[in-house]
Amino acid sequence: MAAMKTSILLILSLTVLSATSAFAQYSPPVTSPDYKVSPGTMGPNAFAPWMWRVTDAHVYSDGVVVDVSYRYIKDRFSSFTHTGVARVEIPFSALSSLEITYLYEKWKLSNEGLAQFDPRTASGANVGDVIARFKTRLVGEKPGKWWPTVSVSVSVKTASGGFEDRRFTDSTGYAFDFLVAKDILMSNPTWLRKIRIIGEAGFMAWDDGVHSQNDAYRYGLAAQFVFNRGWMFTTGFHGYTGWRKNFDRPQTLYFEAQKQLGKRVRLFTSADYGLRDVSPYTYSAGIRVTMNWKPAKKNKPIVAY
Repeated sequence: MAAMKTSILLILSLTVLSATSAFAQYSPPVTSPDYKVSPGTMGPNAFAPWMWRVTDAHVYSDGVVVDVSYRYIKDRFSSFTHTGVARVEIPFSALSSLEITYLYEKWKLSNEGLAQFDPRTASGANVGDVIARFKTRLVGEKPGKWWPTVSVSVSVKTASGGFEDRRFTDSTGYAFDFLVAKDILMSNPTWLRKIRIIGEAGFMAWDDGVHSQNDAYRYGLAAQFVFNRGWMFTTGFHGYTGWRKNFDRPQTLYFEAQKQLGKRVRLFTSADYGLRDVSPYTYSAGIRVTMNWKPAKKNKPIVAY
């Protein structure tokens, strides 16, 4: 309970410290009064951290997880963005965790991109929004039982990213999600150890104009294939759909490969393919390290990875 209160206070603090009077509200990049902030009117990282991966309901409690990765993004105008991402996941027990994501991007726009986004310059560098997500497990799965792991998560997007070049919204947002995960194969053959199905469904909202909000429903489904010798492959499909119909319904198919190196180091690489609206194409690679730290009161995780 104390961990949950601490996480909620941290998320609320990040929201309050964000500039709630969004720059986007008072300085629209186009003269039309109908302009609304959406994934189609911002840079490719403005909303991307909310849908990079379908989130597993399992709470990994063996230590603090640190991800550092590079992402190469190509949008529909053939403009390119180089992105460095840092993610930290802090477990409080096998029941709850807090995740913080932050990024830095370097971008260059094509002529079409310049016409669309109307930035101050054709290229530049920006720091992005802080994304904070608190996850808590409601139901845990056990080998041989039919029920899945079920968790809920709440996340907040701060207004730390600047709006001047239309790379970020400079306005807050939030999301609520139900997460479900289940191992459908548990064995120890010479190659495939297990298959895990992951699903999520929820609601998200963001400030998209003067006293205006866009609401969207979120969805995602993924399958993980865990092999011997530390290999894991994941394929997933996810997106969200807003009500403005202004390129606010991105959808992405992704593939990811991971390789375990030792006990606490993992390498990963992935490809994301936009399927609908203005979803960009992204290629990424990175390293994941689990720090040798455990909560003071640690319950054993239901699923061993």
